[in-house]
This record gives sequence, C-alpha cells and structure tokens, in this order.
Amino acid sequence: MAAVENLTWDNLRQMLKAGLPFAQPLGGRRGVQLIWSGKPDELAIRLPCKESDAAPRVALAHLQVRRVNVGPDAWLEIAARNLADLQPFHQLGVLCARIYDAPGMTADRAILRGLETWGELLKRRALLSEDVQLGLRGELTVLEALLAAEGPAAVEAWTAYNPAIPGRHDFRMKTFELEVKSTRQRTRRHWISSLQQLAPSPDFSLWLVSLQFEHAGAQNGGTLPQLVSRIRACLAADAARLERFEQLLALGLYRDQDAEFYDEKMILASEVKVVAVDDQLPRLTRELLKPSISAAALQRLLDARYEVDLEGLGDGLGGTSYTQIFGTFKFG
Repeated sequence: MAAVENLTWDNLRQMLKAGLPFAQPLGGRRGVQLIWSGKPDELAIRLPCKESDAAPRVALAHLQVRRVNVGPDAWLEIAARNLADLQPFHQLGVLCARIYDAPGMTADRAILRGLETWGELLKRRALLSEDVQLGLRGELTVLEALLAAEGPAAVEAWTAYNPAIPGRHDFRMKTFELEVKSTRQRTRRHWISSLQQLAPSPDFSLWLVSLQFEHAGAQNGGTLPQLVSRIRACLAADAARLERFEQLLALGLYRDQDAEFYDEKMILASEVKVVAVDDQLPRLTRELLKPSISAAALQRLLDARYEVDLEGLGDGLGGTSYTQIFGTFKFG
C-alpha cells in the first residue's frame, strides 16, 4: 500500500475498511509509524530508537510498550489491544510523533510524555466527598451566624483549616471553642473522629454545635455554593477579611470551578443545638482514659473513632449557651 503523506483519522479509517495490513508513516520528521496487523481491535505505534534503548514500563489495561527489532532497525512500540474505538489511539500516535520531534527527545520519553499529556485530559477532578461537603456546609452555616453576631471579625475565629493552631477545633473566640458536627440522620447522632476532637484546649471551654440537615425537596433550601456567596456578600466591605475567608476556603479544598457539582439544596431539619463538652457528654479523650489504662498501653492507643447520641442534650435559641455564642440569631 502506498504511503499516505498525512495520516489523518479519515485516511486511516478508509485504510482500515480496506482490510489490508499496513505500516504507514504517522507524521513528524523522525519516522514514527502506525502499524496495523489486520485485526479490527488492534493498532500499534512504532518510534525508531537506539539498540540500547529500553521500553518504559506502562501499567495500562489496553496498552503494551515493548522494544522490537524489524530487520536491522530497532523500535519502541506501543501496541493497543481490545479497543472498541481506534480513533483515540491514532490521536495518541500523532501526539507522540510531534513530541518526538523535539530536539534531544528520546523515544521512551516521547511515549511517556504522550501518555501523560493524554491522561491529563481524562483526569478526574478532586471533588469534595459528600461527607466533607456536609461538614463544610455545617461550618459555613455556623460562620454565617457568627458574622451576624460579631461582624466580619468572626472570620478570624474560623480555625478549622488554620495550620498555625495544632489540635485546633473548628472555631476559637473569646474564651471558648466550637466543634461543629453535621448529620443527615433523623436522630442527633454524630461521629467523633479522634481522641482529641472533644478535648478542650488549655484555658478554653469547648462546646459542640449540632446541626441536622436534610434534602430541601420542594422547599427553597440552599446549595453549598449559595452559602459561600452569602458569606462573601457579608464580607464585601472588608477586603482583608474577605481575602482571609478565601484563603481558608482554599485550605478546605473548596474551588469555585467545582460549584456545579455541589448543587444539592438542603435545609436544617431541626433546631441548632449547643452542647457543653462536660461530664454529661459521652466522650473519649486521653485525659479521661488515663485512670483506666496504663501509660504504656495508652501510648499504643493511636486514635479512636466513635459515634455519640446527643438527643436531649444542649440548648437552642434562647438558651444560655446558645445566646452566649450566637446572641439572638435564628438559623434557617
């Protein structure tokens, strides 16, 4: 079969329909070839190489990279097997041929860079999981309330993502800290993720803020991006605090370009409750475990995760603890 000067996909498709095996120049200046054995789900790309060149290791389901000798010539070959559609592989070959034309480029590097470049197009976004979204929604709901009670300075109290405060809780202000817990369960049950989470910091009292969310259904509700927008509007007149908020959002891995994926509208399913972290609250901390576990054994207890039931604990709007934190702000 005569060589095709520009092996486009349309040209290649016609050659595949003809059913005759071929080896055709793929493009570029260094003689990269496209090889077809006649099997409808197989295709190969060959890059001329040195006899000493080794094939890079590639762990992909439908691709195999190897070094082959054809007469006196050595090649690095990418062979595709069991592909329902050969067009993407043809595009990969064109990409590798262009990369191989770069001065000083070796065949193995051209293959790897071609696969990496192609893979970038298919890389999935690192979206926040549903649990992380719910946790962030709870923290921002509390932040919005604190902004209403304290003004823009309340942004400085949001310490959940502040790397300067080790062992931090979600909020720290005045003489107290807040640990925010959000759930979609019908009962007020929350997971505690470590032995430190319900341990007050020195010189601070600790409260747990419990929020229950549910899908909004036909009610108005609000999405996570809408909550972010409302807080931005609250901070619009304070550039420094707005910038701080954006920094903390970024540390929490929230990105505006992902907003379309966080489109669930939710509402608060019950009254927000503030629960004092004291003897009435079931909890596990290293300090509380010391009397019952030897020091040597306690050192081997690396961490713990457990669920607590807060039904009937704490107070809501108008309660002493609630008022001390949120004033007369009404959630929802």
